[in-house]
Formats: sequence, structure tokens, C-alpha cells
Amino acid sequence: MVRDILVTGGEGQLGRALSRAAPPAGLRVHVVSRTECDVCSLESVGRILDQRPWAAVINAAAFTDVEGAEDVPAQAFRVNALGPAVLAQATRAAGVPLIHVSTDFVFSGPGPHEETARTQPLNVYGASKRAGELAVLAATSDAVVVRTAWLFDGEGRNFVTRILDRVGDDQLDIVSDEVGSPTAANDLAEGLLRLIAVRLQTGGFGAEPILHFVNEGSASRHELAQAVFAAWAASAETSTPRLRAVPAAAFASKARRPSDSRMTGEVFARVAGYRPRHWREAVQEVVDQIRAARSGRIVGATQ
Repeated sequence: MVRDILVTGGEGQLGRALSRAAPPAGLRVHVVSRTECDVCSLESVGRILDQRPWAAVINAAAFTDVEGAEDVPAQAFRVNALGPAVLAQATRAAGVPLIHVSTDFVFSGPGPHEETARTQPLNVYGASKRAGELAVLAATSDAVVVRTAWLFDGEGRNFVTRILDRVGDDQLDIVSDEVGSPTAANDLAEGLLRLIAVRLQTGGFGAEPILHFVNEGSASRHELAQAVFAAWAASAETSTPRLRAVPAAAFASKARRPSDSRMTGEVFARVAGYRPRHWREAVQEVVDQIRAARSGRIVGATQ
């Protein structure tokens, strides 16, 4: 018997990763876009939930523009707080378990942060995501919040792809006083599907309402950039920029960011039986994928 998993937020990094993930045996993933399912509309969510007997829902829909959220806080709270509240209400009524994905930006510092650590968002984005967490946990008991951090993949706009867009530059200034837990979107997708498999086998998510999923290890943004360029330079002829470590204050920013948002992931590993690899290994894999994709585009353009 195949059991169906619904994923909202199909246009984002995590939605894409879940769409290409190989789920555990007996599970099938259905990813829907914002036009197919507006998480802020009870009618829209209800239509999707009525389509089939879903085994679980993963909410990957989010307003993730940290700077933009400072300009349009109402929109950020609509997607990041109202949306999860609507989903939690609807899934509770339908008897469907819910996984809601949140962020390290609910913290300020210092880390590493455990699941029970005090939250103190520094910006609108973090505050809206924390409001979404509270809304989910208040609305339904058959839900778990999974926080993650510094997501990257080889396709979208994220730190790793933006860094590689600067290959060939002479120098690049990178923030060195912000530390976090780099996490591959593909690894998070696999972890969430394994968590669902455990939930379906045991009948519950366990006693912990909040879990953290991050790759092993931590890094500053400067260290992450160093690793990205090292992975690229290992088998590429293009020169990489000289990196200059600078403080976050050197960049004009509307949103304050946590200086230390590192998170521990031991509880997730115990509950789901899945311990993710080190972020450096994941970075190497993603950089290799990006190199292969860009080489393919170059070859195709010259034929």
C-alpha cells in the first residue's frame, strides 16, 4: 500500500528537494505550488486535503526574504504565521499529521541552541516564523516543528550559488562574525521523509514538539565561502576570489541577524534514526552538481 505525503511550498528550496527525493518504501510525495494551494486560505487547503487520504503534510511554504520582510511585515506574518495556523487547523480536522518547517532565526545567541532554548527573534522574519511555530503547536497535538538553518542546494538562490556566481572576481568580502549550521536541502528532505516513516510506524512524533535538523558541524559565513571555493578550485581552471573576512556591520542591512544561530540536532537523530553528514561533504556534492550543470550549459551553447 502506497501512502501519500502532501508538501506545500513547491517553489522553494525544500519543496524542490522533496520533489526529487527518494522516499522510504511505501511513501509517495506530492508537491504543490502556491497557486495550487494557498496555505493562508482554509478553502484552498481544504480542497487539497479532500483530494485523497493524506498520510502526512509537510509545510515548506514560507516567506524567506529576510530583508524584504522588514518592508512588508504584514505579508511575512501572513505566510509564516497565518499560513501555518490555517494548515494546523485543517490537518487537525482531517486527522492528518503535520510537519511544519521553521528556522534558526528564532534565536539570537549564543549557541549552540537546543530545542528548548529560549527564543528571541531579532527581525521580522524570525518573529513571523516563531509566531507560526506557536500557532501550529497550539492548534493541533499531531504536529511537530522542525527547525533548520542556512539551507543550500545547487539550483536556487542561496549562499552557495550566490558565492559561485562570483567565481573569477579578484576579491570578495564575506561576513566572519555570524556563525551557524549550514544544511543541505536534500539532506533535510531525506530527514523529514524518514521522520514521517517513523511517525506512521509508531503512531506519533514522540514527546518532543520541536526538533532541529542541521548537518553536522558549524561554520561562519566566511568559513562556508572558503569551503565552497576550495571545492570548486579542486577541479576547475577558473580562479577563485581572494576572500576578506569582514564584520556584519560592514554591510548595510535592514534586518538584524543572529551572530550565533548554531543548533544541535541530536534529538532529531534519535527520533528519526537518521544522522546527517557533515556540511562540508554536502557542500562538495552540491558544488560538483553546479559545476556539472554549468559545464553542460556551456557545451550546449557551443554546439
